[in-house]
Amino acid sequence: MPDASAQPMSLADIARQARAKKQSESKSVKVLDDDNMPRGTYVPDASSASSAGASASGQASAYTGPLPEYRGKVVLLDFWATWCGPCRSALPGIKKLQSLYGGDQFVIVSISQDDDEDEWRSFVANHGMNWPQRFDADSSFKQRFGVNALPTYVLLGRDGSVLQRYEGESEAYSIVERVGPDLRNALGAQAKQATSR
Repeated sequence: MPDASAQPMSLADIARQARAKKQSESKSVKVLDDDNMPRGTYVPDASSASSAGASASGQASAYTGPLPEYRGKVVLLDFWATWCGPCRSALPGIKKLQSLYGGDQFVIVSISQDDDEDEWRSFVANHGMNWPQRFDADSSFKQRFGVNALPTYVLLGRDGSVLQRYEGESEAYSIVERVGPDLRNALGAQAKQATSR
């Protein structure tokens, strides 16, 4: 005989249970990295395996950044989402910034705050976003950098330290105009140090 004290679950309880189950399931972070893989291929994030910051000799390095594979480069973290209108309108500026400065000294890493990984992958492929991409499934990058608004851009120095933050889009100035001066300073700092030695 069924237990009379057992009540059917409410819709709210079912939803809470489903969210708890979804959060407990681990999602692997995916990477689109044109430097290492053919365009459109997604591979697990290599940074999680080497995030301890140790060198090949086992000694700790001075690098403090979140992406050890870009040690020695100036990095612009681009926090965005496919559903974010200002992020989408900023895309041409990000592409221009990449074409002007991208290379062996500077890299843009776009970090998606999307919920749907398939939608994110499709958007990246369809919009020619051929620079390194991260799907921030667990929001760890967002939390680490205290991102509360999209788009947010964080400029990191060669040692991984935060040089500057830019939140939102400006109608008066493109992202190239906003980031350009700080980026040129960061890139020029190493050139000045190398010539003074």
